[in-house]
Amino acid sequence: MIKIQKPIYDPEKSYTYNLINGPFFSEKIPKISDVEKEKWVDFLGFKVRSKIGVPAGPLLSSKWIALASDLGFDILTYKTIRSSYSAGHKSPNIVFMDIPKQLEKENLNTNFIIRKCQIENTNDIAITNSFGMPSMDSDFILEDIKKAHDSIKEGQILIVSVVGSQSEKISLAEDFVNVARLAKEAGAKIIEVNFSCPNIKSKEGILYKDSEQVFEIITKVKQEIQETPLIVKLGFFDNKEQLKETLIAIEKAGASAIAGINSVSVSAQKEDGSPALGFGREKSGLCGNPIRDLELEW
Repeated sequence: MIKIQKPIYDPEKSYTYNLINGPFFSEKIPKISDVEKEKWVDFLGFKVRSKIGVPAGPLLSSKWIALASDLGFDILTYKTIRSSYSAGHKSPNIVFMDIPKQLEKENLNTNFIIRKCQIENTNDIAITNSFGMPSMDSDFILEDIKKAHDSIKEGQILIVSVVGSQSEKISLAEDFVNVARLAKEAGAKIIEVNFSCPNIKSKEGILYKDSEQVFEIITKVKQEIQETPLIVKLGFFDNKEQLKETLIAIEKAGASAIAGINSVSVSAQKEDGSPALGFGREKSGLCGNPIRDLELEW
């Protein structure tokens, strides 16, 4: 059990406020034990001190990457970027949940009621979140990812997470290519495509469950980024056959690795029955302790 400290992200404030003013960390940076280079491990062709890292989401900018680097995390993922600016959803974006048990697949259609809860240790943390994947513009991204690279230490690696956006002017696959190109131009050594979010074009509404579209996008992105390692981020599948089809498509298209799972979509409500994060966001992502068994099952 680890005692909870003040969070580095203030859930009472907006994403933009946290991006500009965070991370909120006033503790003393601990001394990180040295690891002999002979004991460094391979990660997609790069030697790292350990395979302990931070996935896409918590590290909003180069300042956040620098803090995680100082704290000893060696595989660092820059929060998902888009090819153009996107404000994302208004706050609230995060609500703590009181779910003391491990959830099973059958529980996911439950309406979860949010209540104030006192979290005392990391084993109890559960949140639901809905950000809408905000992103700064390309000028900021190009400069900030370069700063992020400069802030990490030898034996650490930076991954850049990307997501495409479909519009009347451009297809989803084309925009994934555009944002992957942007990430590589900014100096990304490894790129992660985020397929684990709601997407209108995908027939199920979740891109990673559409194996044909998964194959199309990965193929086109790989043509653009060439030898740069590509990770594909996935979510929770309805069944093993669906998972198998997607994994086969990923392998055939030439991706280097998969990451999973993202948060699990649930209905989080206030006690009056209204959506916990506001109308229009009836579904949101559940993270933390209650989905640990689902993650391991995946």
